[in-house]
Amino acid sequence: MTNETYLVVSYFTALAAAVVLALLTITWLRGGARRALAGRDGKLANFLRRVLSPWVVLVAMFAFLSVSYFDCSHKNYQAVVQDREHLEDVSRSHASRITGFVTFGVFCYAVALTLALAVTAKIATKNQR
Repeated sequence: MTNETYLVVSYFTALAAAVVLALLTITWLRGGARRALAGRDGKLANFLRRVLSPWVVLVAMFAFLSVSYFDCSHKNYQAVVQDREHLEDVSRSHASRITGFVTFGVFCYAVALTLALAVTAKIATKNQR
């Protein structure tokens, strides 16, 4: 496989991996988020129910786009294509960034979900008094 072919294949493989990881993450988390928000009414709960899917997909896409093939020693396309080791490093970087960003995105969603549950529980407690 030529370096140029490797570049194209690895680039689109990383994109596909980002989408698949995002979809698997959404599928895995959706049920738990729904159960956590079950019985909760209000704009915040509705917002959190609807934002999970686009949030995880956007985070995965930002991770994918955050990796660049160009750096100090590879300033043009020809220099990038000629260095197979650099292409392999960038492929590993894609995988690392995608998993890291999705993990961070899920953490942020979990914090928002926890805060929303705490706020709604406090409001419900006040209303019962």
